[in-house]
Amino acid sequence: MYLILRPLGGFNDILCTIYRAYLYAAAYNRRLIVHTAHSSANVLFADGIQEYFTSSQPGIQLGMPVDAQLSQALGDIIDSSSSLLPWKEPLSTSSSRRLLASLDRGYHDRILLYEAFGGGYFGVNALNLLTLRDDVKKSIGKYLGRLPVDFNAIHCRYSDYKSDLMMLDEQFRQLSADKIPIYFATDSVNLLRRFQSKDYGVPILNFCTTYSGNSEPIHHSKIARTRAAVEELLAELAILTLAKKFNCPLLSNPSDPLVLKSGFSILAENLRKVDKSLLFSYFVASSALTDPGAATAAHAENVELLSTLRNPNFYTPPFF
Repeated sequence: MYLILRPLGGFNDILCTIYRAYLYAAAYNRRLIVHTAHSSANVLFADGIQEYFTSSQPGIQLGMPVDAQLSQALGDIIDSSSSLLPWKEPLSTSSSRRLLASLDRGYHDRILLYEAFGGGYFGVNALNLLTLRDDVKKSIGKYLGRLPVDFNAIHCRYSDYKSDLMMLDEQFRQLSADKIPIYFATDSVNLLRRFQSKDYGVPILNFCTTYSGNSEPIHHSKIARTRAAVEELLAELAILTLAKKFNCPLLSNPSDPLVLKSGFSILAENLRKVDKSLLFSYFVASSALTDPGAATAAHAENVELLSTLRNPNFYTPPFF
């Protein structure tokens, strides 16, 4: 029994979708296959998420297996369109495979295909299921090696969603009082240049070379299909989590009034709750992300979520 997942959206969206699918697959005794090398609109990990991560869980496979039957089944239920979204009922189904609009209940079909996007606050949980490949860690290490010993960091989304620039300016002024460099991560090269030109009394650092060049976020642009863009994204996540202090302005035009920050900012904030030595080991060396105590607590939360998923009346609400 298989659940084939095709996650879309930004990095936090992808991680949240993987984690939700993992819980579902575990609840219904399915093997989860995370398939990102497909033809849907410009996605991160278009060359395959398995090029960057390995699975630390036996029930998760990154990339399609070399299995003729599975490959044929996948080909049968995916037409020539670039994406399965938007969903329209009734979904295609046969005696052995089904397209899903939501992970809301169990199915008898041998193969389920689920394509989704949407973020939340549990993307960090998915990183516990994934381990960075050694060549990716080496690339991240090169970026970290360019940083001073002490630095602060700010992340600001300013493409499709616009962050509050007055708040951003105030955050720069507050962090500059520490008299150490500030790493500025943003998806807008124009905004980067604008704030690097201001005099805050400390260096404003940025090592990125991949930008969409317009108002699109990275994950909606063709640049997202390049390895350089993905490695820089992962390196900047490491930088934000390892900074001495971290700030991010609120969005001025959120799609959901309950979610006032970029998913990438939320992911960085949650990672910063983990001990920095563990974070450094995760991004640069071979180590688990959580300590035993944190892992036990996370497992208890997972058990509760699995119980919810097994409830026949469970309904998956829209993602954030």
